[in-house]
Amino acid sequence: MRNCKLCLARPAYGKSHIIPEAFHRYMLAGSPDISGARMVGLGPDEHPKRVPIGTYDEDLLCPPCEVRFGPWDTYGAECLIQNFERDAAVRLYPNGTPHFYEAAIWDESRLRMFALSILWRAAATTRPFYAQVSIGPHEERLHRLILAGDPGSPDDFSVTLGHWYSNSSNNEWTKGGLSPLRVRMDGVNVVWLFFSGGWVCIKCDQRPMSRENARATLYPGRPVRIVAHPLDDSPALVKLNDAYRKAKKLPKLL
Repeated sequence: MRNCKLCLARPAYGKSHIIPEAFHRYMLAGSPDISGARMVGLGPDEHPKRVPIGTYDEDLLCPPCEVRFGPWDTYGAECLIQNFERDAAVRLYPNGTPHFYEAAIWDESRLRMFALSILWRAAATTRPFYAQVSIGPHEERLHRLILAGDPGSPDDFSVTLGHWYSNSSNNEWTKGGLSPLRVRMDGVNVVWLFFSGGWVCIKCDQRPMSRENARATLYPGRPVRIVAHPLDDSPALVKLNDAYRKAKKLPKLL
């Protein structure tokens, strides 16, 4: 049995979800079976997989450290799933399509902690689904922030949130999952982590985000913004593999 990758002291055992289980339950909500619960990997030979209880790692965390992640996971799910329609007001382009959502009452610091906790789990796990999440020299610093329960400076691991929307009332792809991507955006290394209903983009680089993209990041003193991205203009989930891998068709920031 391996030791916990967070505290490094106690044995790791149990099912530690990388993406919080609440997002997977949302993926299954309203489905008569597990047909809507699809996860797509980025490997050329990978196909959508049914995942009844989500992706997890039995060698990641000990029970006390697992508990540490609970409040962050709960707050992320409350904001981005349970209370999203109530709290997030949509802002439209002049043509009437969604541009971004704005939630004035959400706590940006807690949401950044939620995002960084997912990034740490995705970087620490050995599950192939998260193989692209490699943050190199930033891993030790991220480890310290998780232990301290402190998201640090918003200019450090800058966080942007996104929300899928569809004009089709029964578009099941809004509940799909895609394995993460690590790419360069405007010369800066970022990791995109996808979950049911949306995504989070986190800067893993000492260089600052471009001024344009920084407008979308979570920052103290301003309302939380969530980028709106249409799924109707994207390939179906079974096609997203090639679309992201070959075309780098990433959601645009503000």
